[in-house]
Amino acid sequence: MLAYTIRRLLSLGFVLFIISVLTFIIMYSVPGGPFEERQMPLQGAQRENILRKYGMTGSIFERYIAYVSNALQGDFGYSFFSPTERVQDLIARVWGPTIILGLITIVISFPLGVWLGIQAAKRKGSIIDIVINTFATAMTVIPGFVIAVALIIVFSARMRLLPSGGWGGPEHLVLPVIAYCLGPMSTLIRYIRGLTLDELGMDYVRTARAKGLVERLIIPKHVFKNLMIPLITVFGPTIPLILTGSVFIETTFRIPGLGQYLVSSSVNRDYPMVMALTLITAVIWGITLLVTDLLYARLDPRVEL
Repeated sequence: MLAYTIRRLLSLGFVLFIISVLTFIIMYSVPGGPFEERQMPLQGAQRENILRKYGMTGSIFERYIAYVSNALQGDFGYSFFSPTERVQDLIARVWGPTIILGLITIVISFPLGVWLGIQAAKRKGSIIDIVINTFATAMTVIPGFVIAVALIIVFSARMRLLPSGGWGGPEHLVLPVIAYCLGPMSTLIRYIRGLTLDELGMDYVRTARAKGLVERLIIPKHVFKNLMIPLITVFGPTIPLILTGSVFIETTFRIPGLGQYLVSSSVNRDYPMVMALTLITAVIWGITLLVTDLLYARLDPRVEL
């Protein structure tokens, strides 16, 4: 397993190299930019100093080599739209709210989605199953920003129980977490319900029942183990999406998180921010997929790395 992990980390390094090259070329090949003469009326030495500060001088090859050299030392340069703050410091500052919101969402939505999906499958055709399935279907279809606005109208504007947005105390987390949880939780409910129904029809379940095993122990002792691998396969990759933020949720609730920067940096042509966010996202995806593959071998001895 150690050798496999080392190989995967080396391959991740190669992937990061390819991504950095492609992103760099695309960014600097697109016409226009924040330092065009018509947008920045500076001339001569002033303009040269600005371009040199942001690594915009020389050929594209020289720019890339300089950027990579600095990035390997942990320096991603200055943000074009926050010139007094380095990119890594800016990301560290705005990523905190996104990480908190994402971790709470994962901790709540994943266990609750699995539990509700299993309960619906155990009571197939009952009122409980119909209610859970209808709820999951509705929350899957309705966009997250619509749910967010509805929560604000009900709990903030009318009932005045919770703040409509902002960041600070625990009360500011309630509505964003609910809005963020409903999407992945609803998808998980439907997926786990289907998987559980398939497993409950297998021969090993009928054998366990024939041997007199208590019904409430069949799922935790036998069925749940077979649910883990498909569960990890489908929902492991959703973790990077949650941890990098939702622009809709963060914008609606005015959360100063990373999700807004992922979009605004691209729109504003903030090249250092785009490069840094792209590489960070790629690292999170690579590590998540590596952990997912390692979990396969841990959960199922038949799986070979």
